Amino acid sequence: MIIERTEVKVGTLQLTVVHLKQKDIGITVREELGHFLLIDANDSPEMFLMSSLFKHVNDTNDVVFLQRENQFNADLVIFNGAVNPLGRKMIKEIKSIINHNKPRKFELAVIRNHDEAIWDKWESWKYEKQLKIHADSHLAMLNTSKLGFEFVDA
Repeated sequence: MIIERTEVKVGTLQLTVVHLKQKDIGITVREELGHFLLIDANDSPEMFLMSSLFKHVNDTNDVVFLQRENQFNADLVIFNGAVNPLGRKMIKEIKSIINHNKPRKFELAVIRNHDEAIWDKWESWKYEKQLKIHADSHLAMLNTSKLGFEFVDA
């Protein structure tokens, strides 16, 4: 799948951001009842795309920004907080900068089959609870590192 990546500088932090619109990829994100994050996908291909984006963040340290289409959904930012310690203020800056920088084309390898072996690589996240999510009605931050989560809370 061909996607766009944009170089963004926020303060002293240089980031590469994959920016996708939720409506274009068939994924919607919303917060419900104050403590549930719902990620709805049209079908299996969209869930494979979501898995591929998650893997991409782990392999490259890029930031993935899935922009909501309306006020009832939430933006979703997936990042490795140990490498890119992002907070809400920085994400707001990224949102304002991203449309002014020229993106480059990038080919994302999309996972196309159900392979349980991929989870072996992420075993420590599952058992050490290193995957953290902060969500409200407008923004969900999916941080893939425990250390990064400490930065977010600071």
